[in-house]
Amino acid sequence: MIEQAFASVWGLSYSDFEFLNRFGPKSRVAIACQLLYFRQYGRFPADRVELDPDVIAYVADQIGAADDLSYSFSSDTARRQRASILDFLDFVALLIVTAPISRPG
Repeated sequence: MIEQAFASVWGLSYSDFEFLNRFGPKSRVAIACQLLYFRQYGRFPADRVELDPDVIAYVADQIGAADDLSYSFSSDTARRQRASILDFLDFVALLIVTAPISRPG
């Protein structure tokens, strides 16, 4: 049961694989981990240390690639990749604007 729950959270769908194929092979594991992390927690990991090594290994095994330890989560490229993830997920950030209420009188 625990393995099934782990797979349901950290497993990649067919559409995820299609999305990941847009990126170079070296960065796919890191991008996939960020995609799945965002789905689970509603935010991106700040750095690799936030990702469980078992998750990284499981995702890498699904993709059939090795994790690229040189991937920088803070680079401009990583920011563009995260924007692509949000677009893929159809995520729209809400902007709440408050305005003073004018009262008659």
